[in-house]
Amino acid sequence: MALSKSLRGVTGFDRLLQNAPCAVAWSFSFYLVVLAVATLAPPPISPSNGLFGTNLLPVMNSIGCFVPNPGQPSTTAFCVRTIAGNLAMFIPLGILLPLISWELASAKSVAVAAFALSVAIEALQFAGRWLGSSRWTDIDDVLFNVVGALIGYGLIRMVQAGASRRTPVAPPECERSRTTSSG
Repeated sequence: MALSKSLRGVTGFDRLLQNAPCAVAWSFSFYLVVLAVATLAPPPISPSNGLFGTNLLPVMNSIGCFVPNPGQPSTTAFCVRTIAGNLAMFIPLGILLPLISWELASAKSVAVAAFALSVAIEALQFAGRWLGSSRWTDIDDVLFNVVGALIGYGLIRMVQAGASRRTPVAPPECERSRTTSSG
């Protein structure tokens, strides 16, 4: 409750809370807190070993991560975890946004929201360097985050489509028994 109250007044959040069922609103609030902690407060032991950097060249760093360098330890496992983590971290966003508001129920809206949120996270990670953070700022994170959100959007759309196809329809005998009992 305190988190929802603290977010009141934030542009559009009041409307989101009013339009969404309570469980979805709480799930969304919880997701945002977990996302902030996971992306802005790194664990004490970071794979970057205290080094930090910036990657503004889309996809090339991620591809290069899978190409072995002679005499260097393999980074493939780290790269797979990083990419999978970036995808998985934004899947809940793609699921929750369409459930929160019909205005956010399009692939374009989900992609734009994921892009904006991911760019904000990367900007905060970049600024965090002056506070001693060892987080990398990486354009690939933004790309994989948006793809993750779109995967989540696709999943919720498939579930919704399946649910609409399975909407129970009263069998004809039920209809007849209702008409005969009332008439």
